[in-house]
Amino acid sequence: MRRIQKVIDEGMSDERDWNIFETSFNEAHENFFKKLKAGHPDLVPNDLKLCAYLRMNMNSKEIASLLNISLRGVEISSLPAAQKAQSGA
Repeated sequence: MRRIQKVIDEGMSDERDWNIFETSFNEAHENFFKKLKAGHPDLVPNDLKLCAYLRMNMNSKEIASLLNISLRGVEISSLPAAQKAQSGA
């Protein structure tokens, strides 16, 4: 979990950082992304990130900041992503 938080705190600036986050998150959360992708292959990278942040119980403001989108954008995206995260992982 510390590696996950470190990557978030330092900001995921590129694909390599996301891969580190994804690997660490899978280790901590029993292959969360693998299960999610298997159940919902149509998810795009931002959906996957949103699902991970929701799984970490982050609030909308924190998620908006990390994804560089508006608070309203998070709220609009959260419900479908949360439903997929719950059913797939």
